[in-house]
Amino acid sequence: MSGLVFNSRQWFTATNEYTFDSTAVAEYTIFTVTGDVLVTVFGICQTALTGSGSVSVGRGASAGAVDDLIGAIAATNIAAGEMMWFNAGANPDDTPTSPFSPASATSWGYGVHSSGDNIIIDVSSDTIDSGVINYYCIWRPLSSGASVVTA
Repeated sequence: MSGLVFNSRQWFTATNEYTFDSTAVAEYTIFTVTGDVLVTVFGICQTALTGSGSVSVGRGASAGAVDDLIGAIAATNIAAGEMMWFNAGANPDDTPTSPFSPASATSWGYGVHSSGDNIIIDVSSDTIDSGVINYYCIWRPLSSGASVVTA
């Protein structure tokens, strides 16, 4: 057997406390990816968001996937203590509707990311005036030297 050998049971976590402060419509990198990794991301709101914008999490417009990890959620729907995750979409704190399977990985917020395929938040439609979300990225290396770090 040829190829890389690594502890396939080892998972890592990176965190990013992101503060929205008159955050304009744009993409903002929250995690930088090196090598090939399997990731899932979720967020826990620390301070309720205000403003008429929406926020999603994904790989970015250049990858054609601004919401492949967490779908767009209106800022006013994200209250302190609520969790943004997997297939929650417009309803934070929704629970997953079916067990995880590789065939439905993207609908569950799992994705394979490669170097330069960083994880972004996408603020869309309008500004998010204020609020704080702690984002957590749980990841596993798929290639030698792979990593995910807070941007």
